Amino acid sequence: MLGGFSLSFVLSALLYDYSWDGRAYHQIGILYFANGWNPVWQKMADVESLLPYLSHEIWVEHYLKFSEVVASSIVSAFASIAPSSLDTIELGKALNFIAVFGAFLYSVSVLAKFIHPLPATIISLFASFSPVVGAQIATYYVDGLLSCALLVAFCAIVDREFYRRQLVDSSPSEISSLKRAMFARSCILAGALLAMASIKLTGIAYAGFIGLGYLVYLLWFYPFKEAKPLIVLGLITGSLILACNANPLLTNLALGKHFGYPLLGKDKIDIIIGQQPKVFDELNSGTKLLYSLFSRTQNCTAQCTPQLKAPFSRLHDEAPNVDTRIAGFGAYFSGAVLLSVLMVVLFAQGFRRKEILGLLVLVTGSFLINPESWWARYVPQMYFVPLLVLVASYYLSKPPLSSLLRIALLLTITINTALYATQFYKHGSRYKHATQARLDSAKTYAKEQQLYIYSNGWEHSFLHKLESAKIPFTRLISKDNAPTPLYVVPNSLGEIYWSIESL
Repeated sequence: MLGGFSLSFVLSALLYDYSWDGRAYHQIGILYFANGWNPVWQKMADVESLLPYLSHEIWVEHYLKFSEVVASSIVSAFASIAPSSLDTIELGKALNFIAVFGAFLYSVSVLAKFIHPLPATIISLFASFSPVVGAQIATYYVDGLLSCALLVAFCAIVDREFYRRQLVDSSPSEISSLKRAMFARSCILAGALLAMASIKLTGIAYAGFIGLGYLVYLLWFYPFKEAKPLIVLGLITGSLILACNANPLLTNLALGKHFGYPLLGKDKIDIIIGQQPKVFDELNSGTKLLYSLFSRTQNCTAQCTPQLKAPFSRLHDEAPNVDTRIAGFGAYFSGAVLLSVLMVVLFAQGFRRKEILGLLVLVTGSFLINPESWWARYVPQMYFVPLLVLVASYYLSKPPLSSLLRIALLLTITINTALYATQFYKHGSRYKHATQARLDSAKTYAKEQQLYIYSNGWEHSFLHKLESAKIPFTRLISKDNAPTPLYVVPNSLGEIYWSIESL
Protein backbone atom coordinates (compact mmCIF):
# COMPACT_ATOMS: atom_id res chain seq x y z
CA MET A 1 0.00 0.00 0.00
CA LEU A 2 2.79 2.40 0.95
CA GLY A 3 4.60 1.47 -2.25
CA GLY A 4 1.51 2.35 -4.30
CA PHE A 5 1.26 5.76 -2.66
CA SER A 6 4.97 6.42 -3.13
CA LEU A 7 4.84 5.41 -6.79
CA SER A 8 1.86 7.74 -7.30
CA PHE A 9 3.86 10.75 -6.14
CA VAL A 10 6.97 9.74 -8.07
CA LEU A 11 5.03 9.39 -11.34
CA SER A 12 3.17 12.66 -10.81
CA ALA A 13 6.52 14.42 -10.37
CA LEU A 14 8.13 12.72 -13.36
CA LEU A 15 5.25 13.39 -15.76
CA TYR A 16 4.02 16.89 -16.51
CA ASP A 17 0.41 17.68 -17.37
CA TYR A 18 0.21 17.88 -21.17
CA SER A 19 -3.54 18.57 -21.50
CA TRP A 20 -5.34 21.73 -22.55
CA ASP A 21 -7.93 21.65 -19.75
CA GLY A 22 -5.31 20.79 -17.16
CA ARG A 23 -2.91 23.58 -18.01
CA ALA A 24 -5.54 26.14 -18.98
CA TYR A 25 -7.81 26.15 -15.92
CA HIS A 26 -7.48 23.12 -13.61
CA GLN A 27 -3.96 24.15 -12.56
CA ILE A 28 -5.15 27.73 -12.13
CA GLY A 29 -7.90 26.55 -9.79
CA ILE A 30 -5.41 24.46 -7.81
CA LEU A 31 -3.07 27.43 -7.54
CA TYR A 32 -5.88 29.62 -6.20
CA PHE A 33 -7.01 27.03 -3.63
CA ALA A 34 -3.42 26.46 -2.50
CA ASN A 35 -3.15 30.19 -1.82
CA GLY A 36 -6.26 30.40 0.33
CA TRP A 37 -8.99 31.28 -2.17
CA ASN A 38 -12.52 30.67 -0.84
CA PRO A 39 -14.90 30.42 -3.82
CA VAL A 40 -17.98 30.73 -1.59
CA TRP A 41 -17.15 34.30 -0.59
CA GLN A 42 -14.59 35.41 -3.16
CA LYS A 43 -14.27 35.87 -6.88
CA MET A 44 -10.93 34.98 -8.39
CA ALA A 45 -10.34 38.65 -9.15
CA ASP A 46 -10.53 39.40 -5.39
CA VAL A 47 -7.21 37.61 -4.75
CA GLU A 48 -4.79 40.40 -5.63
CA SER A 49 -1.64 38.33 -5.20
CA LEU A 50 -2.81 35.97 -7.96
CA LEU A 51 -4.00 38.53 -10.49
CA PRO A 52 -1.16 37.58 -12.90
CA TYR A 53 -2.80 34.14 -13.16
CA LEU A 54 -6.37 35.37 -13.55
CA SER A 55 -7.94 33.50 -16.48
CA HIS A 56 -10.83 31.19 -17.37
CA GLU A 57 -12.89 32.41 -14.42
CA ILE A 58 -16.13 31.02 -15.85
CA TRP A 59 -14.80 27.45 -15.64
CA VAL A 60 -12.80 27.70 -12.43
CA GLU A 61 -15.53 29.50 -10.49
CA HIS A 62 -18.58 27.62 -11.77
CA TYR A 63 -17.37 24.03 -12.29
CA LEU A 64 -17.38 21.37 -9.56
CA LYS A 65 -14.11 21.40 -7.65
CA PHE A 66 -13.45 17.99 -6.07
CA SER A 67 -10.17 17.33 -7.89
CA GLU A 68 -8.88 20.89 -7.42
CA VAL A 69 -9.57 20.86 -3.67
CA VAL A 70 -7.83 17.51 -3.11
CA ALA A 71 -4.94 18.32 -5.46
CA SER A 72 -4.38 21.72 -3.83
CA SER A 73 -4.18 20.01 -0.42
CA ILE A 74 -1.47 17.71 -1.79
CA VAL A 75 0.37 20.65 -3.35
CA SER A 76 0.22 22.65 -0.11
CA ALA A 77 1.42 19.69 1.96
CA PHE A 78 4.54 19.23 -0.17
CA ALA A 79 5.28 22.87 -1.00
CA SER A 80 7.80 23.34 1.79
CA ILE A 81 9.70 20.07 1.33
CA ALA A 82 9.75 19.58 -2.44
CA PRO A 83 13.06 20.25 -4.25
CA SER A 84 13.36 23.66 -5.88
CA SER A 85 13.68 22.03 -9.31
CA LEU A 86 10.12 20.66 -9.06
CA ASP A 87 6.97 22.67 -9.66
CA THR A 88 4.85 21.26 -6.82
CA ILE A 89 1.62 21.91 -8.70
CA GLU A 90 2.35 18.72 -10.66
CA LEU A 91 2.23 16.63 -7.47
CA GLY A 92 -1.54 16.99 -7.24
CA LYS A 93 -1.85 14.49 -10.09
CA ALA A 94 -0.94 11.80 -7.55
CA LEU A 95 -4.68 11.80 -6.83
CA ASN A 96 -5.25 10.10 -10.20
CA PHE A 97 -2.72 7.34 -9.58
CA ILE A 98 -4.03 6.73 -6.05
CA ALA A 99 -7.62 6.55 -7.32
CA VAL A 100 -6.68 4.03 -10.00
CA PHE A 101 -4.71 1.96 -7.49
CA GLY A 102 -7.61 1.94 -5.02
CA ALA A 103 -10.24 1.12 -7.65
CA PHE A 104 -8.06 -1.71 -8.96
CA LEU A 105 -7.59 -3.29 -5.52
CA TYR A 106 -11.28 -3.06 -4.66
CA SER A 107 -12.28 -4.52 -8.02
CA VAL A 108 -9.91 -7.46 -7.53
CA SER A 109 -11.27 -8.12 -4.05
CA VAL A 110 -14.85 -8.19 -5.36
CA LEU A 111 -14.34 -10.19 -8.56
CA ALA A 112 -12.18 -12.78 -6.77
CA LYS A 113 -15.31 -13.81 -4.86
CA PHE A 114 -16.86 -14.98 -8.13
CA ILE A 115 -14.02 -16.04 -10.45
CA HIS A 116 -10.41 -17.23 -10.16
CA PRO A 117 -8.04 -14.55 -8.77
CA LEU A 118 -5.92 -14.43 -11.96
CA PRO A 119 -8.71 -13.43 -14.38
CA ALA A 120 -10.15 -11.24 -11.62
CA THR A 121 -6.83 -9.36 -11.49
CA ILE A 122 -6.55 -9.05 -15.27
CA ILE A 123 -10.12 -7.82 -15.73
CA SER A 124 -9.73 -5.39 -12.82
CA LEU A 125 -6.59 -4.00 -14.43
CA PHE A 126 -8.48 -3.38 -17.68
CA ALA A 127 -11.39 -1.78 -15.82
CA SER A 128 -9.31 0.53 -13.63
CA PHE A 129 -6.84 1.45 -16.38
CA SER A 130 -9.27 1.93 -19.25
CA PRO A 131 -8.34 4.01 -22.33
CA VAL A 132 -9.88 7.14 -20.81
CA VAL A 133 -7.96 6.64 -17.56
CA GLY A 134 -4.74 5.71 -19.34
CA ALA A 135 -4.85 8.81 -21.52
CA GLN A 136 -5.60 11.19 -18.64
CA ILE A 137 -3.81 9.75 -15.62
CA ALA A 138 -0.82 12.09 -15.92
CA THR A 139 -3.01 15.16 -16.47
CA TYR A 140 -5.57 17.19 -14.54
CA TYR A 141 -8.46 16.03 -16.72
CA VAL A 142 -11.13 14.60 -14.40
CA ASP A 143 -12.84 11.94 -16.54
CA GLY A 144 -10.38 9.29 -15.39
CA LEU A 145 -11.25 10.09 -11.78
CA LEU A 146 -14.92 9.78 -12.66
CA SER A 147 -14.22 6.37 -14.20
CA CYS A 148 -12.62 5.18 -10.95
CA ALA A 149 -15.62 6.37 -8.92
CA LEU A 150 -17.98 4.59 -11.32
CA LEU A 151 -15.98 1.37 -11.08
CA VAL A 152 -16.04 1.47 -7.28
CA ALA A 153 -19.80 2.14 -7.29
CA PHE A 154 -20.59 -0.83 -9.54
CA CYS A 155 -18.24 -3.08 -7.56
CA ALA A 156 -19.88 -1.97 -4.30
CA ILE A 157 -23.29 -2.99 -5.66
CA VAL A 158 -21.96 -6.41 -6.68
CA ASP A 159 -20.19 -6.78 -3.32
CA ARG A 160 -23.30 -5.84 -1.36
CA GLU A 161 -25.40 -8.31 -3.34
CA PHE A 162 -22.83 -11.03 -2.59
CA TYR A 163 -23.31 -10.59 1.16
CA ARG A 164 -27.09 -10.13 0.82
CA ARG A 165 -27.36 -13.52 -0.91
CA GLN A 166 -25.22 -15.12 1.81
CA LEU A 167 -27.55 -13.66 4.40
CA VAL A 168 -30.46 -15.72 3.02
CA ASP A 169 -28.86 -19.06 3.91
CA SER A 170 -26.84 -17.94 6.93
CA SER A 171 -26.95 -19.32 10.43
CA PRO A 172 -28.06 -17.07 13.32
CA SER A 173 -24.45 -16.63 14.42
CA GLU A 174 -23.47 -15.24 10.99
CA ILE A 175 -26.30 -12.74 10.56
CA SER A 176 -24.69 -9.92 12.52
CA SER A 177 -21.35 -10.03 10.68
CA LEU A 178 -23.07 -10.28 7.27
CA LYS A 179 -25.26 -7.27 8.02
CA ARG A 180 -22.18 -5.29 9.02
CA ALA A 181 -20.52 -6.31 5.75
CA MET A 182 -23.59 -5.17 3.81
CA PHE A 183 -23.64 -1.85 5.64
CA ALA A 184 -19.96 -1.31 4.90
CA ARG A 185 -20.57 -1.92 1.18
CA SER A 186 -23.54 0.43 1.27
CA CYS A 187 -21.26 3.12 2.67
CA ILE A 188 -18.67 2.44 -0.04
CA LEU A 189 -21.42 2.84 -2.65
CA ALA A 190 -22.57 6.08 -1.05
CA GLY A 191 -19.01 7.39 -0.95
CA ALA A 192 -18.47 6.54 -4.62
CA LEU A 193 -21.72 8.28 -5.61
CA LEU A 194 -20.75 11.33 -3.56
CA ALA A 195 -17.34 11.42 -5.23
CA MET A 196 -18.65 11.13 -8.80
CA ALA A 197 -21.27 13.82 -8.14
CA SER A 198 -18.50 16.11 -6.89
CA ILE A 199 -16.09 15.53 -9.78
CA LYS A 200 -18.10 16.88 -12.71
CA LEU A 201 -21.67 17.73 -13.69
CA THR A 202 -22.34 14.51 -15.60
CA GLY A 203 -21.31 12.67 -12.44
CA ILE A 204 -24.43 14.02 -10.72
CA ALA A 205 -26.61 12.43 -13.40
CA TYR A 206 -24.69 9.16 -13.19
CA ALA A 207 -24.88 9.07 -9.40
CA GLY A 208 -28.63 9.67 -9.49
CA PHE A 209 -29.22 7.03 -12.16
CA ILE A 210 -27.09 4.38 -10.46
CA GLY A 211 -28.49 5.02 -6.99
CA LEU A 212 -32.12 5.08 -8.12
CA GLY A 213 -31.56 2.18 -10.51
CA TYR A 214 -30.25 -0.04 -7.73
CA LEU A 215 -33.20 0.93 -5.51
CA VAL A 216 -35.64 0.02 -8.30
CA TYR A 217 -33.90 -3.35 -8.65
CA LEU A 218 -34.29 -4.09 -4.93
CA LEU A 219 -37.91 -2.91 -4.82
CA TRP A 220 -38.79 -4.92 -7.94
CA PHE A 221 -37.37 -8.26 -6.83
CA TYR A 222 -37.36 -8.13 -3.01
CA PRO A 223 -39.49 -6.94 -0.07
CA PHE A 224 -39.43 -3.25 0.84
CA LYS A 225 -37.30 -3.92 3.91
CA GLU A 226 -34.37 -4.78 1.60
CA ALA A 227 -34.41 -1.28 0.12
CA LYS A 228 -35.30 0.73 3.22
CA PRO A 229 -31.72 1.12 4.57
CA LEU A 230 -30.54 2.31 1.15
CA ILE A 231 -33.36 4.84 0.90
CA VAL A 232 -32.22 6.40 4.17
CA LEU A 233 -28.58 6.30 3.10
CA GLY A 234 -29.55 7.74 -0.28
CA LEU A 235 -31.22 10.75 1.35
CA ILE A 236 -28.11 11.31 3.46
CA THR A 237 -25.88 11.00 0.38
CA GLY A 238 -28.03 13.46 -1.57
CA SER A 239 -27.78 15.95 1.29
CA LEU A 240 -24.01 15.52 1.40
CA ILE A 241 -23.77 16.10 -2.36
CA LEU A 242 -25.53 19.44 -1.93
CA ALA A 243 -23.52 20.37 1.17
CA CYS A 244 -20.12 19.42 -0.25
CA ASN A 245 -20.87 21.15 -3.54
CA ALA A 246 -22.70 24.20 -2.24
CA ASN A 247 -20.21 26.02 -4.39
CA PRO A 248 -20.88 25.97 -7.28
CA LEU A 249 -24.38 24.41 -7.26
CA LEU A 250 -26.09 26.64 -4.69
CA THR A 251 -23.83 29.59 -5.50
CA ASN A 252 -25.01 29.46 -9.10
CA LEU A 253 -28.64 29.47 -7.95
CA ALA A 254 -27.96 32.42 -5.65
CA LEU A 255 -26.59 34.31 -8.65
CA GLY A 256 -29.85 33.70 -10.52
CA LYS A 257 -28.38 31.06 -12.82
CA HIS A 258 -29.02 27.36 -13.40
CA PHE A 259 -27.29 25.14 -10.82
CA GLY A 260 -25.39 23.58 -13.73
CA TYR A 261 -24.21 26.87 -15.20
CA PRO A 262 -22.34 27.38 -17.54
CA LEU A 263 -23.37 24.09 -19.19
CA LEU A 264 -27.10 24.30 -18.41
CA GLY A 265 -29.76 27.01 -18.31
CA LYS A 266 -30.71 29.94 -20.51
CA ASP A 267 -27.18 31.37 -20.35
CA LYS A 268 -25.48 28.06 -21.12
CA ILE A 269 -22.38 27.75 -23.26
CA ASP A 270 -22.58 24.97 -25.85
CA ILE A 271 -19.19 23.27 -25.64
CA ILE A 272 -20.20 20.44 -27.98
CA ILE A 273 -21.33 21.99 -31.26
CA GLY A 274 -17.90 23.30 -32.24
CA GLN A 275 -16.12 20.21 -30.94
CA GLN A 276 -18.01 17.51 -32.82
CA PRO A 277 -17.65 16.60 -36.52
CA LYS A 278 -19.95 18.61 -38.76
CA VAL A 279 -21.71 15.44 -39.92
CA PHE A 280 -22.90 14.90 -36.32
CA ASP A 281 -24.93 18.14 -36.28
CA GLU A 282 -27.99 16.44 -37.82
CA LEU A 283 -27.65 13.02 -36.17
CA ASN A 284 -29.36 11.75 -33.01
CA SER A 285 -27.31 10.57 -30.04
CA GLY A 286 -27.64 6.85 -30.85
CA THR A 287 -26.49 7.27 -34.44
CA LYS A 288 -23.55 9.41 -33.31
CA LEU A 289 -22.56 6.72 -30.83
CA LEU A 290 -22.56 4.00 -33.50
CA TYR A 291 -20.75 6.27 -35.96
CA SER A 292 -18.03 6.98 -33.41
CA LEU A 293 -17.80 3.38 -32.25
CA PHE A 294 -17.09 1.97 -35.70
CA SER A 295 -14.73 4.69 -36.90
CA ARG A 296 -11.01 5.21 -36.84
CA THR A 297 -9.67 6.46 -33.51
CA GLN A 298 -8.96 10.14 -34.12
CA ASN A 299 -9.41 13.55 -32.52
CA CYS A 300 -11.89 14.68 -35.14
CA THR A 301 -13.65 18.05 -34.68
CA ALA A 302 -15.86 20.19 -36.92
CA GLN A 303 -13.20 20.39 -39.62
CA CYS A 304 -13.09 16.66 -40.42
CA THR A 305 -15.33 13.67 -41.05
CA PRO A 306 -14.92 10.43 -39.07
CA GLN A 307 -13.42 7.59 -41.09
CA LEU A 308 -15.47 4.40 -40.81
CA LYS A 309 -13.52 1.15 -40.65
CA ALA A 310 -14.09 -2.56 -40.15
CA PRO A 311 -14.05 -3.96 -36.58
CA PHE A 312 -10.91 -5.87 -35.55
CA SER A 313 -8.83 -3.68 -37.88
CA ARG A 314 -6.36 -0.94 -37.06
CA LEU A 315 -5.30 1.93 -39.26
CA HIS A 316 -2.09 3.91 -38.92
CA ASP A 317 -1.52 5.77 -35.66
CA GLU A 318 -4.71 4.71 -33.87
CA ALA A 319 -4.30 5.29 -30.16
CA PRO A 320 -6.49 7.30 -27.77
CA ASN A 321 -5.08 10.60 -26.55
CA VAL A 322 -6.14 12.78 -23.67
CA ASP A 323 -9.30 14.05 -25.39
CA THR A 324 -9.99 11.73 -28.34
CA ARG A 325 -13.41 12.49 -29.75
CA ILE A 326 -13.99 9.62 -32.19
CA ALA A 327 -13.59 5.95 -31.17
CA GLY A 328 -11.88 7.09 -28.01
CA PHE A 329 -11.87 3.62 -26.44
CA GLY A 330 -9.31 2.34 -28.92
CA ALA A 331 -8.99 0.71 -32.32
CA TYR A 332 -10.28 -2.72 -31.27
CA PHE A 333 -13.05 -1.67 -28.89
CA SER A 334 -15.72 -1.99 -31.60
CA GLY A 335 -14.62 -5.60 -32.05
CA ALA A 336 -14.92 -6.19 -28.31
CA VAL A 337 -18.45 -4.75 -28.38
CA LEU A 338 -19.46 -7.05 -31.25
CA LEU A 339 -18.09 -10.09 -29.42
CA SER A 340 -19.97 -9.03 -26.29
CA VAL A 341 -23.24 -8.65 -28.19
CA LEU A 342 -22.70 -12.04 -29.83
CA MET A 343 -22.16 -13.70 -26.45
CA VAL A 344 -25.26 -12.07 -24.97
CA VAL A 345 -27.37 -13.25 -27.93
CA LEU A 346 -25.98 -16.79 -28.07
CA PHE A 347 -26.15 -17.33 -24.33
CA ALA A 348 -29.24 -15.25 -23.59
CA GLN A 349 -30.46 -17.73 -21.00
CA GLY A 350 -27.39 -17.17 -18.84
CA PHE A 351 -27.59 -13.39 -19.17
CA ARG A 352 -31.26 -13.42 -18.10
CA ARG A 353 -30.24 -14.07 -14.50
CA LYS A 354 -31.57 -11.04 -12.67
CA GLU A 355 -28.23 -10.20 -11.04
CA ILE A 356 -26.31 -10.20 -14.34
CA LEU A 357 -29.07 -8.58 -16.39
CA GLY A 358 -29.70 -5.95 -13.72
CA LEU A 359 -26.06 -4.88 -13.60
CA LEU A 360 -25.79 -4.92 -17.39
CA VAL A 361 -28.84 -2.66 -17.68
CA LEU A 362 -27.50 -0.37 -14.94
CA VAL A 363 -24.09 0.07 -16.59
CA THR A 364 -25.50 0.46 -20.10
CA GLY A 365 -28.29 2.80 -19.05
CA SER A 366 -25.89 5.02 -17.13
CA PHE A 367 -24.05 6.04 -20.29
CA LEU A 368 -27.03 6.02 -22.66
CA ILE A 369 -28.65 8.82 -20.64
CA ASN A 370 -25.81 11.07 -21.80
CA PRO A 371 -26.75 12.59 -25.19
CA GLU A 372 -23.04 12.90 -26.01
CA SER A 373 -22.19 9.25 -25.41
CA TRP A 374 -20.20 9.22 -28.67
CA TRP A 375 -17.38 11.09 -26.89
CA ALA A 376 -15.51 8.46 -24.88
CA ARG A 377 -14.29 10.60 -22.01
CA TYR A 378 -17.85 11.67 -21.21
CA VAL A 379 -18.94 8.03 -20.75
CA PRO A 380 -15.93 6.11 -19.36
CA GLN A 381 -18.23 3.42 -17.95
CA MET A 382 -19.00 2.20 -21.47
CA TYR A 383 -15.70 0.32 -21.31
CA PHE A 384 -17.10 -1.79 -18.46
CA VAL A 385 -19.72 -3.47 -20.68
CA PRO A 386 -17.46 -6.01 -22.46
CA LEU A 387 -15.63 -6.56 -19.17
CA LEU A 388 -18.92 -7.35 -17.43
CA VAL A 389 -19.79 -9.79 -20.22
CA LEU A 390 -16.34 -11.32 -19.78
CA VAL A 391 -16.95 -11.91 -16.07
CA ALA A 392 -20.44 -13.27 -16.68
CA SER A 393 -19.09 -15.68 -19.31
CA TYR A 394 -17.51 -17.76 -16.53
CA TYR A 395 -21.05 -18.73 -15.47
CA LEU A 396 -22.17 -19.86 -18.93
CA SER A 397 -22.72 -23.57 -19.34
CA LYS A 398 -22.09 -24.09 -23.05
CA PRO A 399 -18.42 -24.96 -23.53
CA PRO A 400 -16.42 -25.05 -25.69
CA LEU A 401 -18.09 -22.19 -27.60
CA SER A 402 -18.41 -19.95 -24.54
CA SER A 403 -14.74 -20.60 -23.67
CA LEU A 404 -13.58 -19.78 -27.20
CA LEU A 405 -15.57 -16.54 -27.30
CA ARG A 406 -14.29 -15.61 -23.84
CA ILE A 407 -10.69 -16.10 -24.98
CA ALA A 408 -11.35 -14.07 -28.14
CA LEU A 409 -12.87 -11.23 -26.12
CA LEU A 410 -10.04 -11.27 -23.60
CA LEU A 411 -7.41 -11.18 -26.36
CA THR A 412 -9.20 -8.32 -28.12
CA ILE A 413 -9.28 -6.21 -24.96
CA THR A 414 -5.66 -7.09 -24.17
CA ILE A 415 -4.44 -5.98 -27.61
CA ASN A 416 -6.56 -2.84 -27.38
CA THR A 417 -5.00 -2.03 -23.99
CA ALA A 418 -1.46 -2.57 -25.28
CA LEU A 419 -1.94 0.21 -27.85
CA TYR A 420 -2.36 2.95 -25.27
CA ALA A 421 -0.80 1.55 -22.07
CA THR A 422 2.41 3.60 -22.30
CA GLN A 423 1.02 6.71 -24.01
CA PHE A 424 0.64 8.64 -20.76
CA TYR A 425 4.30 8.11 -19.82
CA LYS A 426 5.58 9.03 -23.27
CA HIS A 427 3.59 12.27 -23.48
CA GLY A 428 4.11 13.29 -19.85
CA SER A 429 7.87 12.77 -19.89
CA ARG A 430 8.22 14.52 -23.26
CA TYR A 431 6.41 17.59 -21.96
CA LYS A 432 8.51 17.65 -18.82
CA HIS A 433 11.78 17.49 -20.79
CA ALA A 434 10.57 20.17 -23.20
CA THR A 435 9.51 22.39 -20.31
CA GLN A 436 12.77 21.93 -18.45
CA ALA A 437 14.77 22.75 -21.57
CA ARG A 438 12.83 26.01 -21.98
CA LEU A 439 13.28 26.89 -18.32
CA ASP A 440 17.04 26.31 -18.56
CA SER A 441 17.16 28.49 -21.66
CA ALA A 442 15.14 31.21 -19.94
CA LYS A 443 17.34 31.15 -16.86
CA THR A 444 20.44 31.65 -19.01
CA TYR A 445 18.77 34.42 -21.01
CA ALA A 446 17.46 36.23 -17.92
CA LYS A 447 20.97 36.48 -16.47
CA GLU A 448 22.01 38.69 -19.37
CA GLN A 449 18.94 40.78 -20.22
CA GLN A 450 15.31 41.41 -19.36
CA LEU A 451 12.96 38.51 -20.16
CA TYR A 452 9.61 39.59 -21.58
CA ILE A 453 6.74 37.07 -21.56
CA TYR A 454 3.41 37.25 -23.34
CA SER A 455 0.71 34.71 -22.45
CA ASN A 456 -2.55 34.77 -24.35
CA GLY A 457 -4.62 33.57 -21.40
CA TRP A 458 -4.76 29.80 -21.68
CA GLU A 459 -1.25 28.92 -20.50
CA HIS A 460 -0.86 31.10 -17.41
CA SER A 461 0.10 27.95 -15.51
CA PHE A 462 3.47 28.12 -17.27
CA LEU A 463 4.13 31.44 -15.57
CA HIS A 464 4.04 29.55 -12.28
CA LYS A 465 6.82 27.29 -13.50
CA LEU A 466 8.94 30.36 -14.21
CA GLU A 467 8.29 31.65 -10.71
CA SER A 468 8.97 28.24 -9.15
CA ALA A 469 12.33 28.16 -10.96
CA LYS A 470 13.02 31.70 -9.63
CA ILE A 471 13.44 33.10 -13.13
CA PRO A 472 12.77 36.87 -13.24
CA PHE A 473 10.47 37.99 -16.04
CA THR A 474 8.18 40.80 -17.06
CA ARG A 475 4.76 39.77 -18.26
CA LEU A 476 3.19 41.81 -21.06
CA ILE A 477 -0.58 42.08 -21.40
CA SER A 478 -0.38 42.82 -25.12
CA LYS A 479 2.00 42.13 -27.99
CA ASP A 480 1.39 45.62 -29.37
CA ASN A 481 4.59 47.70 -29.34
CA ALA A 482 6.31 44.94 -27.38
CA PRO A 483 10.10 44.92 -26.95
CA THR A 484 12.13 42.35 -28.84
CA PRO A 485 12.90 39.57 -28.48
CA LEU A 486 9.62 38.52 -26.90
CA TYR A 487 8.91 35.07 -25.50
CA VAL A 488 5.40 33.96 -26.47
CA VAL A 489 3.51 31.12 -24.83
CA PRO A 490 1.82 29.29 -27.76
CA ASN A 491 -1.86 28.40 -27.73
CA SER A 492 -1.88 25.08 -29.55
CA LEU A 493 -1.20 21.67 -28.10
CA GLY A 494 1.84 19.73 -29.21
CA GLU A 495 4.07 22.78 -29.49
CA ILE A 496 6.94 23.49 -27.16
CA TYR A 497 5.90 25.70 -24.30
CA TRP A 498 7.20 28.91 -25.80
CA SER A 499 9.03 30.43 -28.74
CA ILE A 500 10.96 33.59 -29.57
CA GLU A 501 8.95 35.93 -31.73
CA SER A 502 10.41 39.08 -33.25
CA LEU A 503 7.88 41.89 -33.49
